[in-house]
Amino acid sequence: MFQVPRQELKVVFDNLDDAIIGLPPPTNSKRQSIDHHSYAVVNTDICQEKYAYDKLSGDFPHFYKGFNILNCSGVPKFHTLLTLTYNFVHYSNDNLKLIPSLLADINKVYPQIKIIAAIPTSFALAEMDFRDLQLYRYDSSSAATDVWRDIISKVQTKYVYIGRNVIHFTWFDRLERLVREINNLNAVVVAAAFRTLHSGHWSNGCDQTIVNDYALVYRHGYHRSMEECLKCDHVHGPFVTKTELFTKMPLHEHMTETSGFAALFYSIKLNSELVVACPDSMSFVTDSSRSDTSKADWSSLARLLQVEEIHPTNGPKMTFSCQEAGTSCQMSQSSGLATSNCCRESVMAITKSAIQNCVVSNLLCSLEGPALSGALKFGGLSPWETTITISLHRDNFTSFSKIVVPMLEKDGYNVVTDNSDKAFVISSEHASVKVHSVSSVERDSPGGMTHTSLLFGDLLSPTPSNPALSLKQRYGTGFLEHMQRQQSINFTHISTFSSCLTPGHHACLDKYITDGNIQFRKPIS
Repeated sequence: MFQVPRQELKVVFDNLDDAIIGLPPPTNSKRQSIDHHSYAVVNTDICQEKYAYDKLSGDFPHFYKGFNILNCSGVPKFHTLLTLTYNFVHYSNDNLKLIPSLLADINKVYPQIKIIAAIPTSFALAEMDFRDLQLYRYDSSSAATDVWRDIISKVQTKYVYIGRNVIHFTWFDRLERLVREINNLNAVVVAAAFRTLHSGHWSNGCDQTIVNDYALVYRHGYHRSMEECLKCDHVHGPFVTKTELFTKMPLHEHMTETSGFAALFYSIKLNSELVVACPDSMSFVTDSSRSDTSKADWSSLARLLQVEEIHPTNGPKMTFSCQEAGTSCQMSQSSGLATSNCCRESVMAITKSAIQNCVVSNLLCSLEGPALSGALKFGGLSPWETTITISLHRDNFTSFSKIVVPMLEKDGYNVVTDNSDKAFVISSEHASVKVHSVSSVERDSPGGMTHTSLLFGDLLSPTPSNPALSLKQRYGTGFLEHMQRQQSINFTHISTFSSCLTPGHHACLDKYITDGNIQFRKPIS
């Protein structure tokens, strides 16, 4: 039976013990190098590493050997390059008790590195008990981004480490690795993976984001990797960046930590710059940081980006009203923006109430024009419509006024009657729908069949017996293509949507072609 020499066993167990208490393994200067990669040295601040593990040696544990740091000259001392920043202001009392040991561990692994930490006003902690520590005290009511902005402004080194939710420090944090990849990959942010302190839940913290049509969707995962790091749109873990980033893209004021950093990463994505997570660097974070987020965590981001849905990777979908997201029907009109969700829902709710009450009262009404076109192509309101018209048979005008109007008012809608035009305008806080009297409502079906209906949202609404033919006859050639206004009898083809007055906004219509409906479907979380 194969036996490991006693001396080699001792080295293994000594190394394991070092790992448990958070110290890096000793360097084996006699290790034979097997070069599997050629490195183009880019970062002049940090010595490069090279894969140098002999697979035939049978060494254990494997994570102690593999990549070697190459000897290099002329690089600055590491502690002059990087400052560690931490915001402990909103930590729980149980987590605050662990802060002294966290700071002591940093002093042990990086004896000269600068630390700037924010702590609650009432928390008893003394700078003199630790090396190179600057403490700043804040009231617990302070917004997270306000605290981060303040402590980051005090950093004087080229790089800064943002220690979000960190609660324990070991050599696994591998800060040199994070700094090295800033320049090797020309990345703006290089993040670490993390695990929760108590439950041991590990995550690479890498998400992709899709922002479209008033919805922000996060998807956990990555499309590609580079230098053993994952390309991300958004990262959850602690990260390193050049300090100058916060001059170019400062954190927004008065935001929660969730919203503030999400806004930062969204800005970086819009600027087409690189964010990566290097999962072989691993931080220990609070267990509470992996709990489901709440609507309050995201509300300031929703208003900033004007999104009415947020689908986070940790927690259920969040929905926001027009008022919460800062959207309205008015903002879509003549702005080149798609109609906001809450505006669309308001228009469709009014339409549903009007049609249903019309049908149960045995009155002749039908979707026509833009409303019919939206139902046929989108199953509801077209993405650019802010108001629609329902056709009502002229002979039913008086009955609608006497029977349906009280029903609509009972549903909470305001109804204005225009006797001269034989029309009604039904409105809510956010939207309005016009019911217009016409001399004929085409509802006949061949052979006495059931009347034709189309889905308008979740309502089966009455339509002309052949809805597509009705639209084709009205608008002519190309009636299935899109136009932003369908108010004339003659169909006017458009090659592009009108220019967006807010370029880059996620709801700009001019990024779409003027045909087809799949492109308008919301991203799937």
